[in-house]
Amino acid sequence: RPLPPPSVCSGQHAQTCGVKRRIRLHYSHGLEAGPDGFKARSCREWADVTAPDMEMSLLNPFKRNGLAARLLAWRGDWAAASRDSLERCAAIQAEALAKGPPPDVLLASSWGAAVALKLLADRAWTGPALLLCPGHRKLLGADDAEALVDAVAALPRKTLRHVKLLHGAADAVVPIADSRELARRARVPLVELPGGTHGLGAATADGTVAREALSVLAARHERTGA
Repeated sequence: RPLPPPSVCSGQHAQTCGVKRRIRLHYSHGLEAGPDGFKARSCREWADVTAPDMEMSLLNPFKRNGLAARLLAWRGDWAAASRDSLERCAAIQAEALAKGPPPDVLLASSWGAAVALKLLADRAWTGPALLLCPGHRKLLGADDAEALVDAVAALPRKTLRHVKLLHGAADAVVPIADSRELARRARVPLVELPGGTHGLGAATADGTVAREALSVLAARHERTGA
């Protein structure tokens, strides 16, 4: 089984990515996993992880930014509720990104990847980003999802050239077609994992997610010489 990356960049990779210390990673969690889910815990084995709690859920009405709570506030209007949830979650992430030392890379999963698209569109984050199975079309209203893709696709190449998508080919929750469309329109690379499910648990456990996250950081250094 492939080994996960070292906790501190060294040797050839340090020369490539320019980071000679422990990686700082900002994690935007999925709909139900929260900031201490499997991906966040796994990433803490090789990076210093910041993972703000977005208080997000599909059905839990006690999560203040969850869709159930926002649907109640918006009297059943799904588009308005999901837009409100997205904006609230993006505000939490943007505030966290603005504090403390800047992260080296943004890792985002499912709903969290939809939030990451919002951060990119708003220029709240312009650094390296790896988006896992982004759920923008699954959860947002059709018009809002389309507008978000348009906004991301319109970003300058200097931002998009260190953004990458990773999606399991066997994802039964978010269609891989959504990532293929996003990759085509935004002109960003998409890595399709044969047999990969929505949670990408195997890809997280065997170090694939970690290596892909480091690859976008290395890509930025290679292009900028930073």
